[in-house]
Amino acid sequence: MEGVTILGYIAGTCTTIAFLPQVFKAYRTKSCHDLSAGMLVVFATGIFFWFIYGLLIDEMPIIIANGLTLVFALAIIALKWMYRRSGDSPCH
Repeated sequence: MEGVTILGYIAGTCTTIAFLPQVFKAYRTKSCHDLSAGMLVVFATGIFFWFIYGLLIDEMPIIIANGLTLVFALAIIALKWMYRRSGDSPCH
């Protein structure tokens, strides 16, 4: 494996793992009112396009990191939507 590819995996791991605490916190507290829905949608859209870009250039670090980050971003969007709709938590 080339050094550049290893660098890509390291970068992807860091940016993907950085999002996990927010997913866990939103799920645990059932609170995501401090998160902007607009930011989450724009972020998820950007990650989706990075994922597609990775597929088109066949770069596994980009595909894996952005695929996982997209799942996490969509999970937070879903939690924000579910908690707001249920009325059981302060996620507005």
